[in-house]
Amino acid sequence: MKPAKNVLILGGYGRKGMEIARQLLEHSPHSIGLAGRDHVKATRSARELDWKHPGRRVRAVQVNAALKKQLTRALSGYDLVVVALSSTTSGREIAQAALEAGVDCVDVSANERVGSALAALDRQVQDAGLTFIKRADLVHGVPRLMERYLDRYFDSVHKITSDGPSPSRGSRFLAALCPLFRAPRGPESRRGEGLRNKLRSHNQEHSRTSAAAGSARVTVKGVKGGVSGQLSLTLEHRDPGLADAIAVLPVILGVLDGTRRKPGVRPVEQALDPDRYLESMWDMGMTVSLEGLSDFTRDVGQANEMELLEQVA
Repeated sequence: MKPAKNVLILGGYGRKGMEIARQLLEHSPHSIGLAGRDHVKATRSARELDWKHPGRRVRAVQVNAALKKQLTRALSGYDLVVVALSSTTSGREIAQAALEAGVDCVDVSANERVGSALAALDRQVQDAGLTFIKRADLVHGVPRLMERYLDRYFDSVHKITSDGPSPSRGSRFLAALCPLFRAPRGPESRRGEGLRNKLRSHNQEHSRTSAAAGSARVTVKGVKGGVSGQLSLTLEHRDPGLADAIAVLPVILGVLDGTRRKPGVRPVEQALDPDRYLESMWDMGMTVSLEGLSDFTRDVGQANEMELLEQVA
């Protein structure tokens, strides 16, 4: 068994941070620091988690993420910082503090400023041998990862519609209609721009709409072997808070165990294999649905739903 590590969660006593902490405690041996400006809230939340998960693996950390020196000191002794702040203007301070403290960073905040700040330090992060993962959330990164999964089905693309939860609030939409269908594995070297390259080459359309909290959906219209078709891939969970945590857990655990560590700054869709990611979502209770597969693929000689169901069974 690999040794336990220490994870600091910024925004740790918030809704997303607490659920990520719970999932880490349930699925790993790692210790956690719940960090935020309010020490009373952090202490109360840490005690709650320690009571439910024996082992005294949780502690409260009072820190203001906007104060780089304070945050750098707080990161001493930690291996990874998870950015789960619901809103922050301190992306640059967080990125620089993680770099100076020599800790890896996973951004699950759905905050564009944090992602941009991480990306700006790519060269320094590479030189330091650290791993920074940005856009590891249902709003931005997970739909891109889902696009990578659908890429194998299309020679050319007319339209991509990405439906994720609104960054500001959950809105409407989405129900998962079908059981899990597993496509043949694509090469792991595929990267997240495959569909978008096919889209750009045809001067077609990419759009983004809002889905219900706790869900993400990508719909692609395109052509394979001269046949036009549409596929929709959906991830959802009845508990939006749990969905947010489950969606980011594979990348956090992958960085901690070293399987997803690579020096530099990468978006989550380049850090994870989409097939394994979707399988882990299914195993952890997310509903995974692929709609339209038989109507599209039967005409180009691929498996229909019954054959795929037999493969899964």
